[in-house]
Amino acid sequence: MVVFQHRTASGGNFLSTLWNSALISHIYCAICHSGRRLLAASSVPALLCCCTGSFTAEEAVRIRLHAPGGQPSGCLDIFYFNDDSLGRLDAYQRIDRYRNEGEITGLSTRGGKRMVILANSADDRYTWADINAYEGLMGLVCELKNEDPVFPVMSGQRRLQAGEESRIDVTLSPVLSEIVVASLSCDFHGKPYEGAQLEDIRIYLTNVNSRCSPFCEQVPLPGGIVNEAGLREEELHTFRHPQMLLANWPEPVGETVVFTNLHFYCYPNQAVREGFGTPFTRLVIEGKLGGETWYWPLNLNRQEDGGGIARNRSYRLDITLTQRGVKDPDTPIEGVAAKLELQLENWVECPPVYIPF
Repeated sequence: MVVFQHRTASGGNFLSTLWNSALISHIYCAICHSGRRLLAASSVPALLCCCTGSFTAEEAVRIRLHAPGGQPSGCLDIFYFNDDSLGRLDAYQRIDRYRNEGEITGLSTRGGKRMVILANSADDRYTWADINAYEGLMGLVCELKNEDPVFPVMSGQRRLQAGEESRIDVTLSPVLSEIVVASLSCDFHGKPYEGAQLEDIRIYLTNVNSRCSPFCEQVPLPGGIVNEAGLREEELHTFRHPQMLLANWPEPVGETVVFTNLHFYCYPNQAVREGFGTPFTRLVIEGKLGGETWYWPLNLNRQEDGGGIARNRSYRLDITLTQRGVKDPDTPIEGVAAKLELQLENWVECPPVYIPF
């Protein structure tokens, strides 16, 4: 099901519903905002604008999606803005409950457009009622607590000439980034507690950005903080998937490398300097040595001016603890108490995703 939404000059909304299994009976003009009956009956009917006659079947475009790092599922919101200085909304479509095969058909008026696609949003279509220009949509903010790491919020944009391009490709990328703790071990050689094992292990992310634009490329300032300065389990109770930030490891870890393969997910945090309101995102290993609790807080991707957590990246960590940690989960330790091997890569490119319409 697709809903076209256009706004009148007075600010009102016109909505009409397009069904794949039935002929369109009525659609509203994106230019003058008045209604017009169809003049042809076919699977792709000819549409006429009431004022110019320029809205025809030539403005249909077939869209093929590519989705690295996730799968679009649940809903798809497609916006068409005029590609000019005003960037006014030209057309809007929403697809609910679809399968990943086929192509999407988009419809807009003729001319230069900026197409914006948002997948897996937790918002309903009424969220967009006040969006009438490109800049308005760019102010949208997503909440980390609503994310699903299997079907993350994704976005993609591209320019096109409606009426001239019949098929286009759009790449959707997740806002989330992935932190993988691939392995964990302890090397306490030469210490009084040599050979000791770490027990009651919990691993979690702290100082995590909780709000982010789905269209961001750089995130110098977090939109909010969750797990600030330590684990805040009451905050995680509001998450759809609290395991994005917290995992328990059921077995003791000693000198033998344990391949944990734990996956965490967070929004970007590229704060240049750490300070009030801009703490660095950390991975914290919590555990007991000799019955006493210690913490190993590790700054993520801050080694050698790494720049912090960027959008749509996978950070793979192999961690060796080399001495006791600290008593404060927000005091970072690197080099002295832990050896950290970090690999950075984009999320794995998935095959093209086709969505029927």
